Amino acid sequence: MDRLHARYPFFESARTAVENAGIDLLDVVENETAVVRRSKARIKSGLSEGHIGDPRRNRVELLSYPVARVLISLIDDPMATDTYARAEAATARQRFEADIGTKDTGRSIQRPQLTISRLLDEFNLSHQITQNRDGSFQMDVSTYLQLSRNLEDQKWRLVERAVTAGEVPVTEEELLMLLEEAVVNRVTEGLPLQVPDSIADTLAEEKEELSELLAGHEFSLSYETIDEPAFPPCMTALLRQIRSGDSVELPGQFAVVAFLAGMEMDKDEVYEFIDQEISKEEIAYQLAHLRDKRGGEYAPPSCTTMVEYDLCVNKDELCKEINHPIEYYERKIDQ
Repeated sequence: MDRLHARYPFFESARTAVENAGIDLLDVVENETAVVRRSKARIKSGLSEGHIGDPRRNRVELLSYPVARVLISLIDDPMATDTYARAEAATARQRFEADIGTKDTGRSIQRPQLTISRLLDEFNLSHQITQNRDGSFQMDVSTYLQLSRNLEDQKWRLVERAVTAGEVPVTEEELLMLLEEAVVNRVTEGLPLQVPDSIADTLAEEKEELSELLAGHEFSLSYETIDEPAFPPCMTALLRQIRSGDSVELPGQFAVVAFLAGMEMDKDEVYEFIDQEISKEEIAYQLAHLRDKRGGEYAPPSCTTMVEYDLCVNKDELCKEINHPIEYYERKIDQ
């Protein structure tokens, strides 16, 4: 199987290659232990290290990706899904840099053919992004906002950019960071999958092992004073439901906890702030998946995610201008 497909199994051409090969997923999970083992390793490394680990031979690497998507679907945890997808994306960006020659790896191994143009075609961005003569790029402002909405550094805010005629200038390095976000979207697309019982039963042991891994993490965050009146309407509504004793499903609970973690609260402070229903153990479990061991933070759910889970309520005028609940809070504080 193609080395490029093995390195980028989320490419449409990789998916087509698997389909054209007539590979049966049940047969793979039942008989190809190396693929299942690598699939589990992708997720374990993704959840604990922020990358998907060392690659294996082409067939194993390529087929381990769809099996990993099945496993993450069986776990069916929004935190785990987001963390895993970001690990796949972080690894992909490292490979982008190596394969298009933007970073000297010091190795003499032959790289697969990859260009910026091919990447833009892969994510249907060729008409939204153009390259300048100096090697920089111009990106359609709507595309820029979509891809940068979960990037928290101040430099990504539109007010920091020299927008001209509806286009935003970005360097090649910044473009690859934005394409990393495109990979996150690609990996999470369609998740969780509807998994047939036959496949779920075969992967029951791997699912159990990964679920235990999820429950074993705990992190401590710092705390700053919070101005609750500046919270976005969705968070205000969820907090009101929780504090009144109404039942709030896991995605809503996670959204609140993740938002408060974004305010730099630790688990005890989140528990005290919420003051109802969600136990300290549940809060610790949810916070565990917002940081990896290196301290890297995973952003709370975006507005798009809130809409997908029917959690976007009581929108006001400011909601129409922002892409993330954290951005709403920052704008309110600025005002």
